Amino acid sequence: MKRASRLRLLLILGVGVILLVASLIFAPISGNALVSHSSPAGSYDEAIDRLHALQAAEGEDLNPLCRTRALTHGQRTERVVVLLHGFSNCPEQFGEFGRQMFAEGYTVLAPRLPRHGKADRLTEDLARLTAEEIISLADVSVDIAQGLGDQVILVGFSLGGVLAGEMAHQRSDIDAAILIAPAFSLQAIPESLTPLAARLFARLPNFWRWWDAEQREAIDGPQHAYPRFSSRALAQLSRLSLDLQGRAKETAPQTQNLLVITNANDESMDNRGTYEVVEYWRQHGATVQTYEFPQDLGLAHDLIDSDQPYQQIDLVYPILLGLIAEFVPEQ
Repeated sequence: MKRASRLRLLLILGVGVILLVASLIFAPISGNALVSHSSPAGSYDEAIDRLHALQAAEGEDLNPLCRTRALTHGQRTERVVVLLHGFSNCPEQFGEFGRQMFAEGYTVLAPRLPRHGKADRLTEDLARLTAEEIISLADVSVDIAQGLGDQVILVGFSLGGVLAGEMAHQRSDIDAAILIAPAFSLQAIPESLTPLAARLFARLPNFWRWWDAEQREAIDGPQHAYPRFSSRALAQLSRLSLDLQGRAKETAPQTQNLLVITNANDESMDNRGTYEVVEYWRQHGATVQTYEFPQDLGLAHDLIDSDQPYQQIDLVYPILLGLIAEFVPEQ
């Protein structure tokens, strides 16, 4: 009798453990939908006031190069571009590129993504990043841009590329979105396992990975970027990506002018995930143009940051600037 009771108890405990593991794996990462909320600035002066408020709220613990920045012409311009930087980097990633766009007559807004750009490059704050606060920052940035220029253009790289796509899918007041090497699928995680990995990373204790396991914090390259990343933050990046992929599969984007740029030599991204999103959008009638940097150019994933030791911006920037100028629709 005692043995039978013990076996029943072990069976109940075993089933409980299985159910607990299943709930961790298959339950949604968060109950909150990633929904955009627009509140556009009604004038240039209002946009500048909102910009100053955003900058003032950033705190004193940032790398000075990493604060939200704007290059303005003192009045509304025909076109304003919002530059959305990549994961673990900051607005300085687009520093030189933004200056070149400003010289072309654009108003340039380069916001800092939440929990990025801290002066302490080994900060643990990145582990507290959420997809909701990323969406909120993007909304605020687009709202400000509405008061700075007549046409609002989003240009995003990697994580910023996914964010530009999410904004373009949900908001109708964006004239064009350019996604550069968007982080839809990572080569390190098979696409079919991305949802599972995102759920596990969101629930398991956080761990850190160095971008270069040998050099660690002494890694060559931009000193405004973090040398490591958080598993919890990576889960939020994946969550944002999965949200957009799901939307693209089911509905048409609100913004109909989309340019998606990939790198055939990308060592970090699996471009097949990007191609799927492009195909979904086209099936829903969106105008999606594409361009791919050839593999023989040998470009690394971060083809934007001028401080990368392997940068080829003399090659990349003219191509990007030309693509954007040709792509953005005339009013």
